Amino acid sequence: MAAIASAHAAPVYLRDRRLWWFLRLHVHLALGGLPVLGITGQVFGLLTLHWLALWVLIPLVVASWAVATFDPDPVDRLVLAGVLWGLIAVGGYDVFRLPTVYGAHLWGDFFGMVGGWATDGPPNLFVGYIWRYVGDGCGIAVPFFCLAAALQAGTWRRSRLMALSIGYAVIPVWGGLVATDALAPAGHALFPFTPTTAVLSLIGHLVYGALLGVGYHANRHLENLWPVEFRLTPDRLGRGASQSTLWPDVPGRHQRSKRTQVSAPDRSWLLQPAHNSRHPEPEWDGQTAARRNGESAWGDEFPRPPEQHTSGHHLDPDWDQVPPGAGHGAVDFPPWMIESLDQVARHHGVARESIIKMWIAERLAQDSLA
Repeated sequence: MAAIASAHAAPVYLRDRRLWWFLRLHVHLALGGLPVLGITGQVFGLLTLHWLALWVLIPLVVASWAVATFDPDPVDRLVLAGVLWGLIAVGGYDVFRLPTVYGAHLWGDFFGMVGGWATDGPPNLFVGYIWRYVGDGCGIAVPFFCLAAALQAGTWRRSRLMALSIGYAVIPVWGGLVATDALAPAGHALFPFTPTTAVLSLIGHLVYGALLGVGYHANRHLENLWPVEFRLTPDRLGRGASQSTLWPDVPGRHQRSKRTQVSAPDRSWLLQPAHNSRHPEPEWDGQTAARRNGESAWGDEFPRPPEQHTSGHHLDPDWDQVPPGAGHGAVDFPPWMIESLDQVARHHGVARESIIKMWIAERLAQDSLA
């Protein structure tokens, strides 16, 4: 259930250990990162973009399309959202950049040169802008969406999410561009590195990062499909951080070797699909009457354990007894949380109430074992 992390680092929890999933993830990440890294390799003479495109990127595109088509995974929806918002973000960047290039003539447009590198020919603006939008814009966005999903950034305050997206666009991305241009061999610089070009490129990356943050916030419900979580625990919160926005810590985090000695009761029946989520039928005698009288704590769409269908109020021996007369509890959820719950419920093929009760039950069991 968990991958061991060092004592001074936030632990990484894995919901799914399938090696195939990690392989396909790295195909997406490689396809996203190599176009922009390839420009650096070309500048420093480590490789050519033409070779990279012909022998690496095109096979990766085919492999990525094949796994998404013939073995689709729910996480592909998050990757696709990253691709689309990468296009939007780089478009926003160019809304600012192009007037400064072709209107004010404050700096040049080096993507014609990039297109020539990719085709192994003269400068080609058309190919260069395909590389910019599809390779750089989308490629940089996909790793960010994956990172934000692993951090469960959708549960953060919006300002904190925006700080993450802008920091991602500025520190590694803009910093890498500046380092490439400043350290490039003579005659290989992408553009003259001056205070003006440094400020203009920084503003463009701020716009790009802000739009990535807006895009992830709009698609934050998709992070429930992500099987890897990097959970920030309360003992690592900074001043003013909201603990309520964090995933609860797992008991025994500092004693992983002992967790295997704890046997939890089997709750696999909690994920039984609901037969009819819109109009559920009674599954045992007296269910409807008991519910109307407030004698059952089980929801309309939540089946009892199969072996308990006729046993009145007696639950599984490993569970606490529900006292007679216990009724329903009404809880208000914000719209985004309802959307997220529905996403997870559809993913497991169960009703929303089943997911809520399963998580509450697991949390109560964890607290009892702490």
